[in-house]
Amino acid sequence: QTFQHVTDWLNDLRQIAEPDIVVILVGNKADLTQGEDGDGNNKREVTKDEAEEWAKRNGVFEYVETSAKSGENVEKAFMRVAERIYNNIQAGKYDLNDRRSGVKGPSAGGNKQVRIGGDANKGSGGGCC
Repeated sequence: QTFQHVTDWLNDLRQIAEPDIVVILVGNKADLTQGEDGDGNNKREVTKDEAEEWAKRNGVFEYVETSAKSGENVEKAFMRVAERIYNNIQAGKYDLNDRRSGVKGPSAGGNKQVRIGGDANKGSGGGCC
C-alpha cells in the first residue's frame, strides 16, 4: 500500500526541494522471499525488479533493500546518501551559504571531521544497541 503513494510523495518533495536533492528509494523487509507462502500468496508486496524500475523511471538515485529485522543494508542506505551529498558538495552543486540547500557550510557552528566509509560500529562501547 505504501508503494502506491511513493510517486505522489516524490512529486511533493520535488516541488519544495532544491533540484540537486539526493533521493533514494528504500525497500524494507528484504528478509521476505520473493516466492509464495504456503497459501499461494506472494510474501512481498513489491518485487525488487518493480522497485528498481520505478527508481529508474522516476530519476531516483538508487534503490536499496533493507531489513529492519536484521539491520541488513540500513547503514548502506545512509552511507550512499551521505557519499552522494559529499560528492555534490565537492562538485559545488550546493550553495553552502543558503540554508535552503539543506547543507550547512563550515561557518555553521564548528568543524567536525566525518570519516565516510569507516566502521560505524566502532565506538565507545556504550549505548543500547
